[in-house]
Amino acid sequence: MDRQTILKTMSLAISNVMDTMFFEPVEIRDEDRSLSEWFSGNDELVGARLNFNGLFSGSCHLLMSMKLARELTANFLGIDETDTERLQLEDTIREALNIIAGHMFSILDKDGKIVLGIPELIDNELLGRDRLSEFEGENIFVTTEQERLAAGFNTVEV
Repeated sequence: MDRQTILKTMSLAISNVMDTMFFEPVEIRDEDRSLSEWFSGNDELVGARLNFNGLFSGSCHLLMSMKLARELTANFLGIDETDTERLQLEDTIREALNIIAGHMFSILDKDGKIVLGIPELIDNELLGRDRLSEFEGENIFVTTEQERLAAGFNTVEV
């Protein structure tokens, strides 16, 4: 499957999931930059990765600031942002990636031949600005009203 089709479908999935599940309207940005440039601020980042196998194999990732993770968690759980806990934030980002990937592959793989793994948190060490260049593959850059996030994928033809 070509990368442009996957990018387009993942962008659609991100928009749909963020709007309907997390009540967060987003804008997909047509940016040609690195993840370290995109996340150039000092905010702590949180991220999740999910492997998949089938017609083609690879992984998807979702990265965002801790501030945005807190906002999405509050929206998702229907609680005040000040009441969110770190474990809830981590669960939310894993669940967001799981829902995005599931939505994306339900469009790309009508026969259900692609199997999703279990979303895992990305180690904090890998989320440092100096390590973001290590994320291989394609990235989609997304803005909310005040924050930024990035999602992406890396595929290996089977």
